[in-house]
Amino acid sequence: MEFEQEIIPKKLYCISTAGIYPYCIDDTDKSTPEEIVIRANLQNEEAEIFKKHYSAISNTNWIVYNYNPNPQKFVFSKTWLCHHSKLHKRIAKGNADCKAKLSNVIKKITKATKKKDKYLKYDMTLARQQFYQYFSDGMSPIEAFRFHENKFLLEDNFMGLANPSLNPTLNQIYYLHECWRDANLGSSINPFDKLKEKVPFYESIGTTVKFHDDHLWAVLLVTPLMKRNHPLSSSKEIIFIDSTASCETSSIITIKLSATKVGALPLAVMIHVSNHPDLFMSNNSSAEKGALAAVWPEAKQLLCHFHVAQAEWCWLFSYKMMEQEKNSTFIKTFSSCTQYRKRYLFCSLN
Repeated sequence: MEFEQEIIPKKLYCISTAGIYPYCIDDTDKSTPEEIVIRANLQNEEAEIFKKHYSAISNTNWIVYNYNPNPQKFVFSKTWLCHHSKLHKRIAKGNADCKAKLSNVIKKITKATKKKDKYLKYDMTLARQQFYQYFSDGMSPIEAFRFHENKFLLEDNFMGLANPSLNPTLNQIYYLHECWRDANLGSSINPFDKLKEKVPFYESIGTTVKFHDDHLWAVLLVTPLMKRNHPLSSSKEIIFIDSTASCETSSIITIKLSATKVGALPLAVMIHVSNHPDLFMSNNSSAEKGALAAVWPEAKQLLCHFHVAQAEWCWLFSYKMMEQEKNSTFIKTFSSCTQYRKRYLFCSLN
């Protein structure tokens, strides 16, 4: 952004904009006594908002002087003149011949701009080392991003905040995390290569690692606390399995639980590669069955007996059926093999 006339004191402007744009800094190399050049990290849609903020700070109004909706060399380029300038003034009223001009330019990030503009140079050697250490300390990408950014804010180092080589963007941090993870934890597609390298380390701390090479892989985690739950009688009856694919990698996490009087207790956690399901069990919802068939056409679909009995029970005890078939033999027969307790229906399938 270029200001060809100092509308408000330079120091006051920088302090005022810092509250709205903490990365806004003064480009001392290009600024002159007659012109202020401010550098900030703005997106295309934020350019107009920046002009409104400046108008509020300086108590000025601006009219468009030059605007190219499809610039070739820039992402955004627009110039405004003070509303007291000669532009569009045929009479002397309102014409103070003000020379103030406001230019807002958003550069394209190309090889040329990275080479010539010191604020866009991407020498991330130091930042890469810092973020690798963050990840080794157990930080996630978003935690490392916030921690690293707060370090600059505590030091009032706005030059560092605006420098991508020192303060990478969030997308760059995610890329660094992927590189660090592949180097230290192995690829998410085939983690066994890195696991084989770490077998001596795991054995040294008393952990047994067993694996079988195949195109599909799975890692089963059983902690000492989980082992204590295995001898329980509830663990020998029904095991609940819950899987989630909302992970950072393409892997799936499956948790195995047993139902007890105190709640669900974990039995094991499995991390495995994503695979197409072979079987689904659902109710008779046509929308749900159609969606499953559209996504996994080769999977077999089964109808849940519980939902069949529940739907039959609700239909029999609807208002109309109660009036017509209240004492029918069919209801008595159906009632003899079903129980309704605490709003749950348990069906005998014998």
